[in-house]
Amino acid sequence: MSAVLALRALMLGGGLLLGVKGLGMAGAWGGAAGSLGGSPAQAAAPANAMPGRVMPAGDAPAGPPPRLLPVRAAQAAAPMAAGTMDPPPALSPRRAAPEPPAPHQPAGRAPAAAPAEPPPAAAPSDEALARALRARRLQLDEREQAMATREAVLAAAEKRLQARIDSLSTLQARIEASERATQEREAAHWGSLARLYETMRPREAAMIFNELELPILAQIVNRMREQKAAPVFGAMDPERVRALTSELARMRAARPAL
Repeated sequence: MSAVLALRALMLGGGLLLGVKGLGMAGAWGGAAGSLGGSPAQAAAPANAMPGRVMPAGDAPAGPPPRLLPVRAAQAAAPMAAGTMDPPPALSPRRAAPEPPAPHQPAGRAPAAAPAEPPPAAAPSDEALARALRARRLQLDEREQAMATREAVLAAAEKRLQARIDSLSTLQARIEASERATQEREAAHWGSLARLYETMRPREAAMIFNELELPILAQIVNRMREQKAAPVFGAMDPERVRALTSELARMRAARPAL
């Protein structure tokens, strides 16, 4: 820090000396010009000509007059030495290095544009929609065909079941008809036997009833009229009559009317 201050003081002293010297030379040059009665060309000479140098009256400066470098240097160094102005910042190597030249591009050619963003996904085309609709239609047709096949199978099974039911109904009707015919034949057979014993004499009928099997005797007597059966019962054995009475009661309890 002290070295920097000493350097600033030295620069300030040198600048002041140069400034004083320049001012003295400028005053001497102005006095000489006035005493010599210089020409209008010399009077019109630029004020920034170097002090201390008297140019001949006939000579004109070939170029621009020299600038007052010592005075301006002293004026610029005064604030810096006083500390009111910061010294210029030192350039870092990175900033001091020259920037690389831009790549040469041929004239008339625009710089390459940035890559454009990918376009949004396009909507499905009509062909894709048509393919999707055809596939859906095929699926619906297959499902409809499967349902039709299933309905046909169910209809066939229902038809076979109905045919079986009809055949069973017919068979049942035939069986019932056969049973009725059998019952009618049996009733006719037992009725004819009952009428036969009704026409016989009571004593003769009683002798046969005492020897017949009890179930057969019960079927015959059950179909005889009471007026015709009473004399026959009177001619039969009492034990046989009691057994026949018990069988008739049991048969009528199981099947009331024949």
